Amino acid sequence: MYLAGAGPGHGKDEERRAVREGQARAFGDCFRFDRARDLLGDTGPERPGVAPRQPLSFNGFALDFVYRSIPAPDLTIEQVVCLGVCRSKSHCRWWQGDGSSAGSMSG
Repeated sequence: MYLAGAGPGHGKDEERRAVREGQARAFGDCFRFDRARDLLGDTGPERPGVAPRQPLSFNGFALDFVYRSIPAPDLTIEQVVCLGVCRSKSHCRWWQGDGSSAGSMSG
């Protein structure tokens, strides 16, 4: 999920949503599900789908965020914790500037 907050991407119209999507594309690695698939297996396709050689697309909700998702039915508490820990570690490495992808759940 990319949260735009107050600013040019906040609002209902298509122009503002386009701004949110552009901002989110700048952090495209945050919308990778590789590590989640490693932990959960193939639970189904990413949503929304993306055509080959097309920009990353997003679902939207309310006025201030866009998101991508994969199905994750019947998660155990252990899986939820593991996914949260992996994502947190990835963000910490990104903020420390080691070049890792933020949010990719890659480790």
